[in-house]
Amino acid sequence: MNTMTPSRPKDTVVRLTEPEFTGEMHTVCTLDETPSTQTLRMLIAGDQLAVSPSGSQIAMVRNENLNHEAVTHSGFEGRFKFDRPASSSQVGTRIISVAERALCVWGRAQGRPPGVWLLTPGSREYLYPLETLCGFYGAQERVPVGQSSEYPGDNVLVMPWGLWPVRSGSKIEVVGHRLYVLEPMDGSVYAYCVDSEGVERFTQVWLPDALRVIPFGHSSVAVGCFHGRSLVREIGVAASGSPFTMSLEGRVIQAWGSPCTDPNTLALLVRHREVDGDVLGLYLNRQLVFEGDFIIGHQDLTWSPTGRSFAARIKTDGREMVVTPAEERILGEGKNLREVLVDDNGRIVAMIVGDGGWDRIVLSGGRSGTAVPMAWNLHEDPDAAIVWNTVHDDQILRWVDRTHLHDEHLVETTAR
Repeated sequence: MNTMTPSRPKDTVVRLTEPEFTGEMHTVCTLDETPSTQTLRMLIAGDQLAVSPSGSQIAMVRNENLNHEAVTHSGFEGRFKFDRPASSSQVGTRIISVAERALCVWGRAQGRPPGVWLLTPGSREYLYPLETLCGFYGAQERVPVGQSSEYPGDNVLVMPWGLWPVRSGSKIEVVGHRLYVLEPMDGSVYAYCVDSEGVERFTQVWLPDALRVIPFGHSSVAVGCFHGRSLVREIGVAASGSPFTMSLEGRVIQAWGSPCTDPNTLALLVRHREVDGDVLGLYLNRQLVFEGDFIIGHQDLTWSPTGRSFAARIKTDGREMVVTPAEERILGEGKNLREVLVDDNGRIVAMIVGDGGWDRIVLSGGRSGTAVPMAWNLHEDPDAAIVWNTVHDDQILRWVDRTHLHDEHLVETTAR
């Protein structure tokens, strides 16, 4: 049972200058008890503890009493009461996203149907009915999907600009605040993207085995198979002249679009059939990054800041590896990659590595931090500092590492 209550600390910043670390440690909030690692992981996995993208604010859902749950935000005073589910099999209040001075949650309150609420200092606004919350699309974007009585029979995605229904069997890619949709309609499949400006209708997708539609620079491409080959073809308005087309030997089984509009880059996972069985190939456009017998999920690929390179977590021979177009790193036995940062040259900038009980930050040049019960939200801030959150005893901290900004001669730990 989650009974922890966060409070804002008096002293929030400690600046550190040491031989291997230059930066700050911010205390985001102090809890009224020290949580275990298992409790932390359960809270984050259950969307009952979340941080803002910058890592400077935190929100929590806790049990108030037998009938209510309380939602709190470290950036402003007040507890917002929501109804607790009647049984443990029902989904309780869930955090969708955290901003610096706002909070979006799904829950039940004030006699209204379950739905999406916006919480701000002193205000609670009911945005949309969403009777069932099924899960989330995307990794960083975290777009909720569920069912709403307003769109019976459809899956409904909750975007910052409103609800968007899609038919069952649709394939969704979330990039920024845009949806790239491959949707069956009247016996055909259509591809389009939709954002706050409206729907940009593309065209009917003629690929018999269309996998998904993903962004490609300022355009979009459909990815699928045709006559046993992987095929990528530009679609939509931009494709009316000479559409971009790319094919590879083998059957594409996964595709990722770059989150940035400038580079024309995409990542493809292709199954190559050989004499002794199937071999997978991971590509950056036509460049083969890694080949072999391995496992990778759609959430296991992280793009560089401008989308020109990526890092991928793969599992092979019972071990985890991190591969980029420039590096390969094998994690130690029993270690697993939780998060990774990669630059546009394919260099691994930072990783959070866990051992099943503790997490440790690993930085360029072989530097590593102290093992902590939980580390997450690894990212780069606008000033190119490396930022992440940790839990230490009863405090949730935000670390800002600027060491690499003062050292131009970092030593690579491994390189291809």
